[in-house]
Amino acid sequence: QTVTFARIDPQTFHAFLQSVVEVQGGGVRSVKLALPEAVGTGIRFECPAPRIIEQKSEPGQNGERIWTLQFDLRLRGQALILCDIELPRGEANEFSVPQIRFIDAERQNGYLAAEAAGDQRLTISAKGADGADLVDVDPLDLPNVFYRPKERVVGVYRTTMPGAVMTLGDQKYEKLSVAAAICPAFEVSTILGRTGELQHRAS
Repeated sequence: QTVTFARIDPQTFHAFLQSVVEVQGGGVRSVKLALPEAVGTGIRFECPAPRIIEQKSEPGQNGERIWTLQFDLRLRGQALILCDIELPRGEANEFSVPQIRFIDAERQNGYLAAEAAGDQRLTISAKGADGADLVDVDPLDLPNVFYRPKERVVGVYRTTMPGAVMTLGDQKYEKLSVAAAICPAFEVSTILGRTGELQHRAS
């Protein structure tokens, strides 16, 4: 299961990726996964146990880059894999959210979450591998993650297979001047009714 949080900051694009991998049988010493080639090679994967002792990337092909994570012990049962991605924003106002795809996984599902600042108007496009719109879910349905969102969560979507695409578009609200007025005199009259209610009149 994968969980991805993404946000567009003033200078950078940030994504947090969490994956819970379950391996049955005798276990494995390495895991292969794919990320978009645009993410680059300057990222680090973390795993509390077993520890990652080596990560290698292959040259990108068809827009993806294959990574091999080597562990110090055989991975059996469940393991947590984390990755933080931060890319320069430049002049871009739209970003495709990077997601992990596990090469040899029999099944893969997860969640996509978008964050936005109070002065941001975020447009979200979330589609499954079949091109259909993903169904949004309540943020309370998110599983536990080792991440605290920096901004408010404005959209969460459930994926049932790899290949989903979420695109974020950013537009800031323009700052407008606030009209000012001066009131040289102000009078408030208060009347107490029989029922105990107060009525106010300003002039």
